[in-house]
Amino acid sequence: MTEEMGSDIRESADAKTYWRSTDCMGLGYGGGVPYYADTVSSIVSLLSPASVFEFGCNSGRNLDLIAKKSELTAVSGIDINEASIKYGVEHYGLDLRVGDELALDDYPDNRWDLVFTISVLDHIPDPVATCTELNRIAGRYLLFCEPCVHGGEGRIDGEHAEGDVSKTAPFSYYHDYYRIFRELSLTRVLDIALPTSCHSVGMSYRLMLCAKGSLVMENLEDLPGTLLAT
Repeated sequence: MTEEMGSDIRESADAKTYWRSTDCMGLGYGGGVPYYADTVSSIVSLLSPASVFEFGCNSGRNLDLIAKKSELTAVSGIDINEASIKYGVEHYGLDLRVGDELALDDYPDNRWDLVFTISVLDHIPDPVATCTELNRIAGRYLLFCEPCVHGGEGRIDGEHAEGDVSKTAPFSYYHDYYRIFRELSLTRVLDIALPTSCHSVGMSYRLMLCAKGSLVMENLEDLPGTLLAT
């Protein structure tokens, strides 16, 4: 094993330890549903998936929104934080479990109609293997709401070309999602800026909706034309 490989493994392990042990914050949307979460849940509802899976679901608050908007009952998710999952099961009654990307091995190919993440891949040092697994278990759509800057890759800390990132949580990263999409032969059909906050990293979030292979998207006529990827 090279020194670089060993460093990458330690970085990944340290990131998991941090997010596994972090105190639960904002387990519900008691203060009002933020715009980004409302947008994601609305788009998912418009696509009318038969089943939805969220990787890194926190307490399941996004799944709860989707279930209420679409009357969908086949929603499920996993998260590395045990306390968050416990809260979600008790308060939302959802099908949630504790797990990381290794737990995806338990699901068969094309298990879920739609698979999504919201600010999760940005906390994984190298998300390629995770995205490959998410693509495998997704039957039709993958939706990612993650920070994305053109040509930006690497750890987000200290000074960065995008500005002050002092409010960014530890173990946060920019990734080249467009390269990953190409490698997985995903068709990007929706790509919009979707800020999660007003500080610099929050302003860089994008909602990226992909279809598997040559799948023809349904219900796109219900989305504003300005939202479609070009």
